[in-house]
Amino acid sequence: MSNAIRIQDYVDKETLSGMVEGFVAFLGTSGVIYEANGEMAVELVTRDFCKSLVEASEKEVEKGKGLCHEERWRVSLESIKRRQCHEDVCHGTLTFISCPIFLDGRVIGVVNGAFGNPPTDEAKLNEIAGLYGLELDRVKRIAEESRRVPEFSGAARKHVELSTRIISRLVKTRYEEKKHTERLALASRIQAVLFRSLDLQDILPGVLEELMKSLQAYSCYICLVEPKTGELNVPCFCDASGPTTLIPPHLLEGPQTEGIRNALRTSNPQHIETQEGYSTEYIPLRHLSIIGVMAIEFHEPRKDKELPDLLESLGGQIALVIQNCRLYEESVKERLAAAQRVEFLELIKEVDRLVLTEMDIRKAFEKICLLVRSVIPCDRVTFVRVNEEKEEFEYIAGWGVDFPKGFRVPMKETDARWVVVRKAPVYRPDLSKETLAPFDTELFKQGFQSDLRVPIKSHGKVTALLNLGSHSKATFNPQHLELAQAISNQLSIAMENATLFERLKALLLNTVKCLSIAIDAKSRWTMGHSERVASWSEKIALSLGLETKAVEDLRIASLLHDIGKIGTGEELLDKPGLLTQEERAVVERHAVRGADILSPLKEFEEIAKAIRHHHERYNGKGYPGGLRGEDTPLFSQIIAMADTWDALTTERPYRKTLSREEALEEVRRCAGSQFDPEIVRAFEMALREEAR
Repeated sequence: MSNAIRIQDYVDKETLSGMVEGFVAFLGTSGVIYEANGEMAVELVTRDFCKSLVEASEKEVEKGKGLCHEERWRVSLESIKRRQCHEDVCHGTLTFISCPIFLDGRVIGVVNGAFGNPPTDEAKLNEIAGLYGLELDRVKRIAEESRRVPEFSGAARKHVELSTRIISRLVKTRYEEKKHTERLALASRIQAVLFRSLDLQDILPGVLEELMKSLQAYSCYICLVEPKTGELNVPCFCDASGPTTLIPPHLLEGPQTEGIRNALRTSNPQHIETQEGYSTEYIPLRHLSIIGVMAIEFHEPRKDKELPDLLESLGGQIALVIQNCRLYEESVKERLAAAQRVEFLELIKEVDRLVLTEMDIRKAFEKICLLVRSVIPCDRVTFVRVNEEKEEFEYIAGWGVDFPKGFRVPMKETDARWVVVRKAPVYRPDLSKETLAPFDTELFKQGFQSDLRVPIKSHGKVTALLNLGSHSKATFNPQHLELAQAISNQLSIAMENATLFERLKALLLNTVKCLSIAIDAKSRWTMGHSERVASWSEKIALSLGLETKAVEDLRIASLLHDIGKIGTGEELLDKPGLLTQEERAVVERHAVRGADILSPLKEFEEIAKAIRHHHERYNGKGYPGGLRGEDTPLFSQIIAMADTWDALTTERPYRKTLSREEALEEVRRCAGSQFDPEIVRAFEMALREEAR
């Protein structure tokens, strides 16, 4: 996420050359794309007056080239300084047009084009001959041979400006893609550090090192508010020399203290710049409440406007883990104080492991409910979710009862409603002495003599209950209540972790959908194409019996299968006729380009592989690898089937839409050559299922 932007880092030389060729073909002279630092990205000089002079003067080639580039860069530099297009005449009387390339308000390069006719004035020609060390007659002849039809300066300027705008948009698109990819990768790496341990002394140095490296910061540190005293404490500091617990004394003095206290007071990120040009971001660490501030210092003013949003998101995750670590540390200290509670410590550790590693919340709760009976004597443990809107409880996990998972009980029919109302545990040692609600009466008839119900809270609201029942009276004591409450606290964290995970998954999927919409928007013929391909891919996958995780990954791969077309020109995507061999080669590169775009994301390795090979054929005559049969990844084969079906049944510029019957006949014809027959059978099954 460096601020040093180079055009060539985001647009390949082939694409840039194509852009230059486009406007040079109109200008008939030459064109250059410069980086902002003067580095030449692309140059194209046709057989015009300038090039003829250079070629004619073999002994002065380097001198002539130097003069041409010196003049060209002079005009380009003026364009950069003025931040607008600039025209000027070179020593050869040709006109240079330079237009700056912008990215987020910064000039990152310039497009320079030349047009015009050689001079006819003999005095000027004589001056040029002297400059290049050539005979006057030779210069006259070259000028006459290079003279073209009258130029149109207004049209020339528009061509250069249009090319500049296109390059700017292309750079911005790819810059945003790369930035988003880098941020997803950063979030993934930070999460890996956060969840590798429950020890703050292990987690914080790793987090700060990762932030330093990824954000190219000067220094960073975390300042925590001590829960009991309210004092500020900096447990870890990191700069170029690495993380340390030896904290520089100036961190809690002067402007630093102001930024920290304002972030704590307002609960909002703070940005402070010094006269020396330093800037610092102060991000509140918030989980239910403010627990501290993360400070990141840079050696230059902030240019990335989205940085605070990224840091605030990371700050929430860091705060959650710090809270988890604190809770874990406190629970460990308590339980180590009494030898008789060692067994409970083992339970808490196992619950922690499930909370941090098991992303399927129902599986985690099932395992935790089974663990409870190892430390609390009971004959029933159930975990139920509270649905206040519908005024009911839903049975999510547990054991010891006759009713199935998903069973719902109206609140008015069970005494469990009082736990929600009071937001406190309810213990009944002898149910025979209680006036029971209908559902509780049924439990009593099943042999339960006592019960304990503990609320599970989130943000001050009771969101679930942990219920324990016993076939004996007065089974539970105050220690059991304490244990149940501690487990409930861990369950609360598990629910929040699962919610965060689902939100992150939703964010990822929505981001992927936005990218697919952007891809499809390149051509009016492909609007909605990626979503339709994803829908059919899911249906085929379900017909094949793939697991939920595989179906989710396949959907992402399907939505992004054409991401490589970002670098393909609309003129090829919208071409009504057949593509030439060269055009087809350009279009076919989108599969490899799409995989390369996703290659920085390790988690997308299988998805990238599916995208790379989604144009392979069953008979080995596809591209890019010419893979045959089962050598082609299953995801790629499924996407190929769905992609072809959508292409056959929707309008395209090069052919009419086929009817459903015609398209199905074509698919069947290609079974065994283009498609795996097994995939075709699964597709037909999905078609029949849809028709029901």
